[in-house]
Amino acid sequence: MASAFDVNVMEDQSIENIVYNGIEGGFQFRICFAAYRGQHLSTIESLEVKLDGAPVERRDIRFCINGKEFLVDQLKDLSQEYWFIRDRAVIKVLDGRGLKEGQKVEIHYTYRLPYTGYFGNYLIQSGKGQRIFEGSEGAVL
Repeated sequence: MASAFDVNVMEDQSIENIVYNGIEGGFQFRICFAAYRGQHLSTIESLEVKLDGAPVERRDIRFCINGKEFLVDQLKDLSQEYWFIRDRAVIKVLDGRGLKEGQKVEIHYTYRLPYTGYFGNYLIQSGKGQRIFEGSEGAVL
């Protein structure tokens, strides 16, 4: 189900390459939560990143929030970790390559609304966004 917040999921001009000691290690960008209230990370059902239409390997994706970094497969167990509505999460793709100008980055995630769980059925919402990488110096780490 599409959300009215989709247009704002990926923060403008937040895509940048990650550079470690002069070597490109991947890229990162900031996203917001696509709803009117925050949620526990354990409610995230799926999270997918695509680069020029091709899915990025799950093992290469990190979800960063509250000063912590998580693998996508860890999110389902994080019932104590909360994504506040005004906070931006950083999505890191650590694939050993940086982005080239003009490449398209997409994100799509789904989450369940825990207060809608009647008889084991939950309402599932989604957040999605896309941006074109316009080039940058990169985040030097």
